[in-house]
Amino acid sequence: MNKKIKILILLFLLGIACGSIVTVYRNYKKEKFKNGEDTEIISKDKYKVIRKSNKYTLISNSSSFKERELSDIFYDDKNVFLYLDGGDVATLLKYNIEENKVKVLYEDSEQISGGIVNFGNYYIIKDTVYNSSFKKVSKFVDTSDNELLFPNLKYKLVKTDTGIIKRRIVDDKEEEYIRNIDGITYDLYLISNDGETVLLKRKSDEKIDLVYLDNEGEVNKVDIDFDTENDYRLLTDKYLLEQKKENEIIKSSIYDITTGNSILTSDNNSIYSGVNLVYKDDENSVILQNYVTQEEREIFNSRKEVNKFICSSDSFSLLLQFMNDKKSFYIIYL
Repeated sequence: MNKKIKILILLFLLGIACGSIVTVYRNYKKEKFKNGEDTEIISKDKYKVIRKSNKYTLISNSSSFKERELSDIFYDDKNVFLYLDGGDVATLLKYNIEENKVKVLYEDSEQISGGIVNFGNYYIIKDTVYNSSFKKVSKFVDTSDNELLFPNLKYKLVKTDTGIIKRRIVDDKEEEYIRNIDGITYDLYLISNDGETVLLKRKSDEKIDLVYLDNEGEVNKVDIDFDTENDYRLLTDKYLLEQKKENEIIKSSIYDITTGNSILTSDNNSIYSGVNLVYKDDENSVILQNYVTQEEREIFNSRKEVNKFICSSDSFSLLLQFMNDKKSFYIIYL
């Protein structure tokens, strides 16, 4: 066989062998990352995330990075949005979990300084509305103390001398929502995150209680002992959280507004989101509980206090952030 042909055959076989080795190595690295074992980052990007097991830590070569605090965090199943507060300026990063890549959305920007408010499916920064991917949608609708904006940003309720009206934002078209009658007046109070439930304060000479309108427009009383000194929040369109402080201890109760039944009482320092809550037991175990089904499970163990948690839309995973854990967060697969 010609010597030149032999060399070409040898080079061809060597190329196949090298390609196979590279493929095997890449698959090996992917598997290690999937299992949370790979902490190596080969990247020239300004911001990076190092993963070790279920802990994710943001690092950067930016000179201002040390001065920035990871003051807020958001999760949409595939991406983690990291808000770094720098006082007069702020940085917002988008971390894609699967690709292990960080994208800079805003950096050292005055435009997004001052914090983020989650409102329905939107985020509010200063006077601007952003969608779930933090793209600008519109200017935020100004509301007064006598107005309550719906989370879809299309309507608002307005208190008047005769009752409450519902006004469409785009053209100011109005319709009556509820009318004051026989010495009874109504004040705007709370709206659920999906806009399905609005709680009103019903005032008379004798007392103040909470009511809501059903689908037929009928007034229904929330059958609880409403105390204006306590704090209330709608966790969903059906469940109301009441919190009161007694001897430096926060006591919490969750009520079904349709029945007035208490489905949970607690004096631990729980954090609530939707139908879930997170608390720590005496052994520093972080417990996730569904307060409707009463199902609970241990998801972590730490001496640190939980700052925030977010469940994925399919309840398959959970993002966890601890207080004083300045640049780190955890993703727990349930």
